[in-house]
Amino acid sequence: MGLCARALTLSDASFRLQDREKVSRFEPLVAEGGTLRLFDNRITAEARLLEPGTHRLVTQVSILHDLRDASGHADLAVPGITFDKQLQAAQLSSLALGIVSDLKGTVTGSGRIDWNAKGVTSHGQFASKGLDFAAAFGPVTGLSGTIHFTDLLGLVTAPNQSVAIKGINPGIAVSDGVLSYQIKPGHELQVNGAKWPFMDGTLELLPTTMRLGIAETRRYTLKVTGLNAATFVQNLQVGNINATGVFDGEVPLVFDQNGGRIEEGVLRSRDPGGSVAYLGALTYKDLGTMGNFAFQALRSVKYKAMEIDLGGSLSGDILTRIRFDGLSQGDGAKQNFLTKRIAKLPIRFIVNIKAPFFSLFGSVRSLYDPTFVTDPRTLGLIGTDGKPVKTPVLVAPPPPVPSTSSNIQPLDSEKRP
Repeated sequence: MGLCARALTLSDASFRLQDREKVSRFEPLVAEGGTLRLFDNRITAEARLLEPGTHRLVTQVSILHDLRDASGHADLAVPGITFDKQLQAAQLSSLALGIVSDLKGTVTGSGRIDWNAKGVTSHGQFASKGLDFAAAFGPVTGLSGTIHFTDLLGLVTAPNQSVAIKGINPGIAVSDGVLSYQIKPGHELQVNGAKWPFMDGTLELLPTTMRLGIAETRRYTLKVTGLNAATFVQNLQVGNINATGVFDGEVPLVFDQNGGRIEEGVLRSRDPGGSVAYLGALTYKDLGTMGNFAFQALRSVKYKAMEIDLGGSLSGDILTRIRFDGLSQGDGAKQNFLTKRIAKLPIRFIVNIKAPFFSLFGSVRSLYDPTFVTDPRTLGLIGTDGKPVKTPVLVAPPPPVPSTSSNIQPLDSEKRP
């Protein structure tokens, strides 16, 4: 501290900066090595503001304040905040809680705060060349772009902000998308939408809104348009399955205190339908005469319509119901007197699958390819004679699905053809 020619100087100062709003927008920061000079009714000050837990630099601030008219400004410079295991966004602002976690990458930027007798205004911009993080709807990689704040202190952005997203994985990885959004007054995040190329079609995140920094039920809807079944199967690396058809639909996602879940998701095939075929050899040789007979007859089927219903917990089991309508034998299936008779009947084929979300699509493969699942004989469930081993494990069968049309063969056909 010094006094010279009517100037007051402070050096090597330290202090704690804290948001005094009822709902804190920013977590406290500490300053070290600060300087302040008062001369001719003007105050100039500089300080390095650090996150107290990690002691990392958040921003360098330069302040000018005129005591004669109570006007001034503060310039903020962010040379680079690196997020990793030691520093996360929630340590700088609690508004990030429930939005992002496991943040990795660097953010740079600048801002300015002006004040006078009329009030306070602020603005700024921040950018990143690539952020990775976990979001409610899946892991996000390579988020890049610049965010422009029209009210930096209030965390309000200009309309139609956009960022590029290298990859996102809501269950199946998609890449090279663009997200449009705006942060409105009151910490309301408005997502205008996002779009990615997806299996020869598109995957869209439909518009939604949420409040930052509070616990609430959050809803997202993923819209699938033009999904190509052949490309889908190819991406799953299922070598023994062939599929054709184009699908559209929506998958609503809900996140609350109980976790995330799918509510009434559905994918529907477009006209004229498609086909599903198993190209590999039959692995289990002891299915019996009728088992082998049915396998050869249905190893390739054509459908006029397919509908896939999805529902259940993202962290638990997803219940999937696949309905085939207008079934007929496809290329490679063996015809006989029975299949020729059945071909004259309007048939609906329903498959229920209950599996964890991230292994769901592997279960679809296991319908056709027994090599994809463990041989029950190696688990001691079936003896060498092919008969089930008596165990205390009980597996409840799926509930029956009632027929909704008198023109469709009942599930329980008894002795009728």
